[in-house]
Parts: sequence; C-alpha cells; structure tokens
Amino acid sequence: MKNKINKILVAVGLVASLAVPANAALFNESTLPGHATGAVPNNLYQMKKGESKLISILGLFEFGDGGVHTAAENGNVRKVSFVDYEKKNYIVFSKWKTTVYGD
Repeated sequence: MKNKINKILVAVGLVASLAVPANAALFNESTLPGHATGAVPNNLYQMKKGESKLISILGLFEFGDGGVHTAAENGNVRKVSFVDYEKKNYIVFSKWKTTVYGD
C-alpha cells in the first residue's frame, strides 16, 4: 500500500513539474508576458525596473499577473527596453516572474 502511494505521488509530481503557466485546466486568471519593444534607453545605469509575478499550483490553478504591462506599471516604466523572464518549477507549483527595464 505504501509503495503504491509513493508511485502515485511521484507520478503527480512529474506531471506537475511539466505544467506551465497558461495551461491551467481548472482555473486561469492571468496575463502572460509578451515581447519587448527593443527601445534604446537614455541611460543604461539609471533604468527603472518593474516586476510582475504569476503562480501556478499543480498546473490546475493560476494566480497573479505575469504580464509586461503590469510589470511596467509596477516600476513606472514608460518605455520598455529589456524584458527578463524567470520561471521556477517545483513538484506542486510553478513561479513565473517578468522583469522589465527601461525609462
């Protein structure tokens, strides 16, 4: 019985680790990031930075807003120059962070 439960937990963990944001089967209320404009910043050393975050649980539920627009609003960035995406997968949930840089 214990061996069977362990196999089920491993199978659920593998399926969950493959889950990506926007593939939630039961609940999806999020904005995924898009492409940056490639605008050249006025000063590389004084760029503003904004972040947005998204969390997915078991690939079934998602919470947050990982969009470029929200990240720009959070950092008061009016002209987006660069975008970084960071995604971390764990056994039961995934974290997605969008960071924008610009003027």
